[in-house]
This record gives sequence, structure tokens and C-alpha cells, in this order.
Amino acid sequence: MTRPKFTNKTLLELIVLTMVSVRQYSANEILSKLSSIDFIVPKGSLHPLLAKLKRQNLIASQFEEMDIGPSQKSFYLTENGQCRLKELKTNWHKIEHIIYKISRKTS
Repeated sequence: MTRPKFTNKTLLELIVLTMVSVRQYSANEILSKLSSIDFIVPKGSLHPLLAKLKRQNLIASQFEEMDIGPSQKSFYLTENGQCRLKELKTNWHKIEHIIYKISRKTS
């Protein structure tokens, strides 16, 4: 089994890619949704991540007209993003397995 490599940034990437695989989200909607489930996103980390994911062609964006106020950019998963999401989920399952093995040895 290859060793999974996971950082806080990778976890946020996994979460964001998972969210935009379900439906389109604006940056504010992502922050609001994560806040509503008590997941703390460090200030100043989401927008650089979204820009990076867009540069890597893992997500794309489009502007949506709003009933009130200016148009809003929303993000969605690309085909490359689907591949990256699958890779991250595989690594996450490996980490879960490692935690399971550790907990069985220590209990």
C-alpha cells in the first residue's frame, strides 16, 4: 500500500472538490456551508485554493446573474477534477484504514 500524503490544504481541497462535484457553488456559498457544519476555513485560504484548482483545470467557473446585486462567479468540477477527486478519496480511505488499524492495536 502506498503511503497517503494528506495536509490541511489537501483536506480542504478534497472538501471543495467534493462540494462542487455535487452542484455549482460560489466562494461565499462554500464558506457559508462549511461554517454551518463547524468546519473552520483559515482566513485567506479558500480564494487562493480556488485559483489554484482553476489553474490546474480541476474546476471551472461561470458567472451567474443574481436577482439582487452583481453577478456571482460559481465553480464546478471538470473532468480532470473528477480524476483528482477520485485520487483524493482513495487516499482518504487509506488514511481511514490506517486509523482503524491503529485503534485496533491500542484498544
